[in-house]
Amino acid sequence: MLENISSIFENLGINPGYGFAFIYFIISYLVLFLIKSFCLSRIRSAAAKTNTKFDDLIIDIVESLGHFFYFVLSLFIATRNLILDPFLNRLILTLLIITLTYYAAFEIQKVAVFSIKKWLDSSTKKSGKSAGYDPSILNIISITVNILVWVLALVIILENFDIS
Repeated sequence: MLENISSIFENLGINPGYGFAFIYFIISYLVLFLIKSFCLSRIRSAAAKTNTKFDDLIIDIVESLGHFFYFVLSLFIATRNLILDPFLNRLILTLLIITLTYYAAFEIQKVAVFSIKKWLDSSTKKSGKSAGYDPSILNIISITVNILVWVLALVIILENFDIS
């Protein structure tokens, strides 16, 4: 079967390695997208049965993984079997590291803000204050956490570039 596909690529004047890499790219992109769709449908059906906001956070996190994320991940998967120029290999790996770090930092921010808000809500209820908390407190803490998350993300990226 693979020989037949290889001969089709050769007849078209395409290097079979690159042809298979393209097929791997398409298949991995579709599989990742189908996994996302399947997980979202399962999470949404489970979330409909609960009153918590945590499941809404999970849905938001999964939905925010955009096409660029799947593109970069599929490109990385597809090129693993190719013998590429070291610069191109490093470029693809760098793109993957930056993309994964960006999405991880973005999602950590969401979880941190959600957790801080929940903590402030619960501490307000425990203290018996009916007015709640000052929204500026949430804002200040969120900004501080966001700065810390992005500094950590930058350190991770620089560490992967062997910059101390």
